[in-house]
Formats: sequence, C-alpha cells, structure tokens
Amino acid sequence: MALSDPETPELVEDETIPPIQEFLTNEFLDMMHFVERFHATRGKPPSDDDLMRRFNVAQPLIEEFKIDPLVQKSLRARGINYPHAEDILNDRQLAAIAVMTNYVDKRSDEKKLRDIGISTREFATWMLDDDFSRYLQERAERMFIGAQHEAHMGLIKGMRNGNVASVKLFNEMSGRFNPDQEHQFNIRLLMSGIIEILQKHVRDPITLHKIANEMMNLAARESPNELGRGVPGRFAPPTQTIVVPQKEIEGLEVT
Repeated sequence: MALSDPETPELVEDETIPPIQEFLTNEFLDMMHFVERFHATRGKPPSDDDLMRRFNVAQPLIEEFKIDPLVQKSLRARGINYPHAEDILNDRQLAAIAVMTNYVDKRSDEKKLRDIGISTREFATWMLDDDFSRYLQERAERMFIGAQHEAHMGLIKGMRNGNVASVKLFNEMSGRFNPDQEHQFNIRLLMSGIIEILQKHVRDPITLHKIANEMMNLAARESPNELGRGVPGRFAPPTQTIVVPQKEIEGLEVT
C-alpha cells in the first residue's frame, strides 16, 4: 500500500465557495448581444428599462446581469462600458485618445493602440459611443485651432526652399498680389477710360450720367464681393466724376 506524503496537503473541496462560471447562460448571452447591438446603433448601452421591455424580466435579474463577471469581461473585450455612465470615460479610453491625437508620434495607429494594450476592434467600438466620439472630436478641434502655427511654419519653409507656389500663396494671403483682383481692377480702369472718352463726345450730361451709372453697376455685378470691403490689397471701384459746364446745367429741364 502506497504511503501518502505527509508534507503534501490533501485537497478538500470547500462547499462554501461557489463554482466558477465558465459560460454565460443563454438568457445573459442574449442580453449581452442586445447590449452590443444597441450600443452600435444608439451610441450608448441600453438602460435598465430598455432591457426589461425587450426581455420581459424584472429589475433583480437586470442587477445580476450588470455585475456578472463574465458579462463585464465580454463587454469590456468589445469596448463597451456597461452600465453606462453619462459623460464619463475610463482610463483606457482617455489613454487611447491621448495617443491617437498625438500627431508628433510617427507610429502607426495600430501600434499606438497595441503598445498600450488596446485592440483596434475595441477602439472602433469606442468610436460608436457618443461620449467617446464627442470628446475625441472636441479635442481634435482644439488641436486644429492650435495648429495654425504649423501652417505658417510650413509656408515659410516652402518659401525658404524656393517653392514658387509657396511664394505666390504668401503674396496672395498678405494682399500683395491676387490675379483675380488684378484682372477686375484692369476692367474697371478700362471702363473709366471709356467714360472719359464719352465725356469728350457726348454733350448731353443726363445721357452721360446714365451711361456712367450703368457701366459702374455692371462692374459691381461682375465683382460684388470686392465692393465696400476695405480689405487691404483689394481695389475699390473707381469713382468717376462727371464735369458738366455751368451753362449747360442752367439750360437743363429735369423730368
């Protein structure tokens, strides 16, 4: 007969410890799938009332479902925070947003997430969450506002490297040159010259005034955005003064 080792403790089953549940019940599995679908389409997990209406169960079972370790583990693996906490992000979500919005970090998005222990599936699920996506968008917009210096520095770098497009863009932004505005300005100069010619040959001041008004109105319709702006580098429409001899004015009959 084999002797037992006195130093080896004998394993005794403790009936006071409940067995570890390895699988979800069919009911909890259906409820978990409903939570996943609800979250994907609504941007947040369902409320207790949603679950009770869908599965016709009482509140005690909902509470049991919410604290079930396998339910929590399964939903966490899917990137779903449940129960839903309004406007609250966990540490892992905040870390993911911080690393994904770091544009100085040249790692791929997948490696950024993997290095902090987050899968791409989990992050993609978070993007379906209203609170998560809202905070990510707000943070990205703040970065957009704060990145103005990057655009300026990039433009300066392009000019220093002799990039003609950068030089042209700089002159347009500073109001020193704009091909469209130059073209509009030349048209107005031409119209002013035409009015001066008409003054020499059209003796009727009323007719001359009507012609000048119609030509200036035409110029205004062709470039309405350039009028009355007072923006540096933009040309106002030329003002044409019509000189009418006094003796002609005295003999006019205005109708």
